[in-house]
Amino acid sequence: MHPASPSFKSTALAGARPVSRLGLVARAWHLANAAAQSNLETTMGALRKAQFEYDNRQAPPVVDARDVARQAWLEETGERLARGSDIKVQRRLRAPRIVTFAEFKTHIQLLLLKRWEDGEDKCDWMAEIVIQAAFGEPCRTTAASLLGDDKPDQHLIDLAAEFLEPLADDALIAQAEDAEL
Repeated sequence: MHPASPSFKSTALAGARPVSRLGLVARAWHLANAAAQSNLETTMGALRKAQFEYDNRQAPPVVDARDVARQAWLEETGERLARGSDIKVQRRLRAPRIVTFAEFKTHIQLLLLKRWEDGEDKCDWMAEIVIQAAFGEPCRTTAASLLGDDKPDQHLIDLAAEFLEPLADDALIAQAEDAEL
């Protein structure tokens, strides 16, 4: 028999419920509802995540303008001192406070002597730097060895900023007083 003839019955369809329009509509509704439920779960998951992040957010780090200004003053003035300038801080109605380059050199010399006493100057670097300077040779590597740092210029600036630390607060006050005038 031919499958198109009316007496042909497929074994696959035998016993199956006839397809009705109501069944198709119900299935379509269930599929659409399941898709909507999936989208709703995705949306709710995103909302829960956003709410969790909002509830558990950290306060932004507090940046103290005074600390920033203090650090900037120390870096700028430390470099000037390391390069040979005297530093003067003058507040209203007070005697000026001065740190001279000579005082800074003495500070550096004491640090170098301490390194030598502690056995950190194993190759007589102080003598080496004097010899190199006497003959006009570059002394950067020797200075790096003496200071125990690969960047001797930055290390000297850091030491100068540290040396100027006691003046920093007065310097900021003096700058504020000058700005008022």
